[in-house]
Formats: sequence, C-alpha cells, structure tokens
Amino acid sequence: MMSFIVRVKPFYQPILNYLEIFNEFCIISIGYHLLLFTGYNNDFELQYKAGWSILLLTVLNIVINIGVMLFQTVIVVRRFCKKQRLKCKQKKAKKYLANDPPINN
Repeated sequence: MMSFIVRVKPFYQPILNYLEIFNEFCIISIGYHLLLFTGYNNDFELQYKAGWSILLLTVLNIVINIGVMLFQTVIVVRRFCKKQRLKCKQKKAKKYLANDPPINN
C-alpha cells in the first residue's frame, strides 16, 4: 500500500500524501512490534519495552494527525474570515455610494 501512495499520490494536497505515508509507516512499525509478543520471544523485558514503543508510536501518530487537522482548519477559517471581511467592506462601500447625493453642475 505504501508503494501505491508514494507512486500514485492519490491526494491533491501534498501534505495529505505525506501524512498518509507517515500513517502507513506507523502501522507497519507497530505490526512488526507485535511479533515480539508471540511465543517466539519469551523475554518479558523486551516485550515491556516494545509495549511502550507501540504506545509512543500511537501517541505520536495521533498528535501529528490532530496537528495537521488543526493546521488545515486554521487555514480554512482564516480564508473564510478574509472573504467575509471583504464582503463586509464591499457592502459598506456600496451603501456609502448609494447614500451619496448626486453632484449637479
């Protein structure tokens, strides 16, 4: 799946492609960590450390995904506010010009 995302780049925004690659990397890393919890490995100290490693990867993934969502939300809100401010200025200018008495020479 990761090779598909790297080659095809299915999202329009590059940041979403990079985020998806990061998400896939985290899932693959956690999957490899889970091998340490099978009967193949009986070292409990290593399993304990692998558990913390999985936890840290998961938290990192969540924080980065929320950060990207917040960043994109701020961009959308700023763009919306600029449009609304421009509309308000245009209304005021239109109202001012409509109330202006005509000049007769």
